[in-house]
Amino acid sequence: MTVPEGAGRPPSDAGPAQARRELTDWAGDSTAPGLCLVTGARGTGKSRLLAWYFTGTAPDPARRVHALVPAAGLTAEVFCWELGRQLGYGALGAPDILRRMDRDTRPVLLAVADLHRAAGTAPQEIVRGLLDPLVSLPHVRLLAEVADSGAPAWSQPCREVALTGSGDAPQPVDAAAESIRMLAAVPLGPAGTPDWEQAPDEVRAGVLEHALAGGTAARLTGDPGFLVHGPAPAITAALADPRTPAPRGLRAVWRRAAPALTALGLTGPERAAVLHTAALSEDPKLAAYLEPLARRHAWTALWAVTEPAAALGLGADGLLVADPVGRLSVLDPAAGAVRSRVPLDAALRPAGIAVAEGGGLLLLDADETLHPAGPMSNALSRVADLHNTTGTPPTAVTAHGRRVAVGDADGRVHVWDAAAHDRGPVTRRLHPAPLTAAALVHAGGSGLALCLSGGADGTLRLWETGSDPMPEPVDRREAVVTALAAADTPSGPVVAAAWSDGEVHLWDLFAATRRVLTPPFRAAALALTPGATLFVGGAAGVAALDTRPAAP
Repeated sequence: MTVPEGAGRPPSDAGPAQARRELTDWAGDSTAPGLCLVTGARGTGKSRLLAWYFTGTAPDPARRVHALVPAAGLTAEVFCWELGRQLGYGALGAPDILRRMDRDTRPVLLAVADLHRAAGTAPQEIVRGLLDPLVSLPHVRLLAEVADSGAPAWSQPCREVALTGSGDAPQPVDAAAESIRMLAAVPLGPAGTPDWEQAPDEVRAGVLEHALAGGTAARLTGDPGFLVHGPAPAITAALADPRTPAPRGLRAVWRRAAPALTALGLTGPERAAVLHTAALSEDPKLAAYLEPLARRHAWTALWAVTEPAAALGLGADGLLVADPVGRLSVLDPAAGAVRSRVPLDAALRPAGIAVAEGGGLLLLDADETLHPAGPMSNALSRVADLHNTTGTPPTAVTAHGRRVAVGDADGRVHVWDAAAHDRGPVTRRLHPAPLTAAALVHAGGSGLALCLSGGADGTLRLWETGSDPMPEPVDRREAVVTALAAADTPSGPVVAAAWSDGEVHLWDLFAATRRVLTPPFRAAALALTPGATLFVGGAAGVAALDTRPAAP
């Protein structure tokens, strides 16, 4: 590491008490460099020092750590996903995290444990591609544990706390023998195969490392049970190395599933559901093996395709899917196969699809203009013309029956009766920021006409269009609603809301209950059927999810 001259005081030789004082002093000193490195030999207490700091300074807002990522064994990509999740952004890559952190100027303190123990060349990649640029932002401070101050290289000024002591050298291990010992500790299931769900935690956590070193990793990468219950970050790192043996097609499956699988706290059935979804389009044999376990989860994929989607809509002919280059296709909702293509103007890039009664379409282009298509062209043209000429760009569009709703950049929702469009819309301002998504649903049993809206203010709001909007949001989060869908189910109206941090929430409005789903990929668009099939579309493709509660 080359530290510019005068960038900070020289490293201290700190014992535990002095190191604690220096860390708290650094964090509370607004004139100190934004980067602090904790260095020292193995066993000198670097990790204990970070753990103390993380747990001991929370009451002081000026010194509170906003995200702590243990980097040991992580690839650079998985490191970015985990940091993004802890910051509330979801599993994002380095460029997206940097863009968001550059826009959000609130002071933030980040901590990284065991940076020097990240997988392969990841320490250098993490510093060069993410951490070094982050520390250059004036509102970002970083506390990082490294083996020594010389690697990896930083360009930013730093304060260094060097823990003293000789430490302890790692003891040599016979990796092959250790792998065999660990495998022998895994109980066998009824079929005589390893039951990884019942395996000791330390075996699940460490067996892959020893198997890779001992040349027996194929026994693990070829075992679907280990893929479901083993350490997802370690499996991701192993499969990123082309020397790791793996069944044909597994790398493609895992690559699609890894952003969701590497989230902490996922249950076995939840991981099986995510992996099953990815396997449907890449490895039918693996998908069939995983399906029974996946069906124990809150959702199970019925089908999945890899073609990306920017917008979804449900029509009488099937599921409408607009891809990022502007092609509009009609898919079979039951199987995902393409039924037909809908011709559009070559310059149109639909970012929203409203399917009105009779099959008329109102498309929201990526440039924030509305375009009618198909039947009802006169009524929908009237709606499009008004919103395209008001000076306030439309930002969301949806339809249900004869009603069409348009959200705009001023946080307003305009609900039209397409059969009586000359009367104009009913308008309410629901958000103090631009609308990001909208959905309409008619609760048949109650006669209520409901409008749901999401805004850039991080709220989800409900409006019964025959009365005033609810005074308080249905939900408020440190994230933004990216897509909404609604349907009238046998139990009443249900709303699906996708958030910018990757979560999808299913709200039963009459019961006022919510289920949180972790979909297989980030949702840019949603569609929901009365039978509880949720279609999720995004850059990774489209999946149809059965969201009916799993049988007990």
